Amino acid sequence: MIPEYLLPHTVTRIRETVADEWGGVTSSSVSIPHTRIEPQTGRTWGLTADMPMIRARLFANDADINEGDRITFDGVTYTVQTVRKLYGFTYDHMECDLT
Repeated sequence: MIPEYLLPHTVTRIRETVADEWGGVTSSSVSIPHTRIEPQTGRTWGLTADMPMIRARLFANDADINEGDRITFDGVTYTVQTVRKLYGFTYDHMECDLT
């Protein structure tokens, strides 16, 4: 686990869900404390040779974040590209690439 004093940021997670058979979309937002956002410069390669630009990386100990969620921090909205849960002997923390 990452010590909380190294995770000074609070982000807002926005998750969209399809609510009805007509395709109506609802969204729910949750504030997630004890995270860290670090700006990044890099590209990630997919199977179709696409290259989305990674704008930031999110670090958190234990948070309900999935690929496709939107993260808002300091007025900037990011989309979660990948979620990696890292383990040592047990679960340690998660890192998310944000585009």
